Amino acid sequence: MDLVRVQLGNTDAFSSIRGVYGGVGLLIGIQLIYLAVKNKKQGLILVALFGGLYALSRTITIYAEGGLGAFGRQWLAIEAMLSVAALLLLFLRNRLERML
Repeated sequence: MDLVRVQLGNTDAFSSIRGVYGGVGLLIGIQLIYLAVKNKKQGLILVALFGGLYALSRTITIYAEGGLGAFGRQWLAIEAMLSVAALLLLFLRNRLERML
């Protein structure tokens, strides 16, 4: 939280941040590993939605509150490219399936 200059003032705040970034992050990571083994197409859809919706949320912030700092701009680029890469892989996968 120091990277975005947010000070957490109590244990409930620390707990909430750990829950969101730790617990939910682990859940998404485990889910992606599972889907990579069991259903790659659904895994790519999840990655495309996850990155795309994060990027959309950051873009809305730009229009609603103003420009992002270096941290936010870097993550906007990462999330957007992640979504685009997943969509491209989905497109190529679907095209390959049609050819076979």
